[in-house]
Amino acid sequence: MKGEELSGNPLHGLWALTNRELKKWYKEPFILLISIIQPIIWMALFGKAMNISAVFTRNLPQGLPPELSEQIMKQTFGTSDYFSFMAVGMLSFVTLFTTMFSGMSIVWDRRLGFLNKVLSTPVARSTIIFSKILSATVRSLIQASIVLVFAFLLGMKAGPSFTPISILGIYAILFM
Repeated sequence: MKGEELSGNPLHGLWALTNRELKKWYKEPFILLISIIQPIIWMALFGKAMNISAVFTRNLPQGLPPELSEQIMKQTFGTSDYFSFMAVGMLSFVTLFTTMFSGMSIVWDRRLGFLNKVLSTPVARSTIIFSKILSATVRSLIQASIVLVFAFLLGMKAGPSFTPISILGIYAILFM
């Protein structure tokens, strides 16, 4: 009875194909490790080493109080330190490249013959595409969450208006 209920559900095909894509991702520990470690290395090395705030604060008049120069940096870059600026950009890059490269799985499925097998099932073609999109979104949100945690551990400064609810807003923006 349980099998009959699942076979009639249109979301069953979506779940099965999304689950397949996610299994391909987390069963490859090397790819999983590289996809998470690379943005963290970029943030740790380049985010801390290339602090451009020193360049811009050097050009400001010397008599300015530090609070005023910090305000100028916040108005110019949206933050007072370069690392926070880069960490937010890294979240966008993680999401962008994860979803961009997920389209290659359709090419590989076609090349290996799996796409023909899926097309011969009663699963709608839109479900196949939507499962790729959903799995890429889940992967990118997981990676972005890990990168966000490491960004805070490495010294990312959040504004006073940042609350745990703001994280939901970040996820909504990354989801789009």
